[in-house]
Amino acid sequence: MRLARTAILLLLAALTPALAQPNPNAKHSPHHTGQLHLNGAATTAFPARDLRGYGRLSGDLVVWEAGLSRLRIVAADDAKAALVHAKFVSDLHLLGGVRDEALSVGEAKLIVHHVAPDGALLAWRQGAVLTVLAATDAEDLAALFRAQPERERAEIEAEPTEIGRAHV
Repeated sequence: MRLARTAILLLLAALTPALAQPNPNAKHSPHHTGQLHLNGAATTAFPARDLRGYGRLSGDLVVWEAGLSRLRIVAADDAKAALVHAKFVSDLHLLGGVRDEALSVGEAKLIVHHVAPDGALLAWRQGAVLTVLAATDAEDLAALFRAQPERERAEIEAEPTEIGRAHV
């Protein structure tokens, strides 16, 4: 159990760089344009690990110069991904200062998790893959969501399963 908690805290820690203030020298037109220039990506791969209760997880983190990031977690199956999603959102709210807001981007119905005063996150699940985007605000998140490949935005689950109902 301790290792699982540590793993979730590490996932939250991986997002810390993306919640920092954006680089003022980055080529980024964040507000009111809906356009993002994703320059200077740094990618970190997280090799597969077996975590008690969560199964085998792997992932990757992409951080762009503009203070934007995408964390992708791949679980062994849909049920394990639902559990990771639920636990991630639950633990995020334990930080305090987190406010949720509905966001529609095209057909997608999403939930923005505002983490005061640092930024905002979107988390959604598609099968066995959990994707978490981080940006400074909801407008940047919407633009970053639109910048993801269409196949990764189709048939998604933005509402996490209640932890008591997630299948272990």
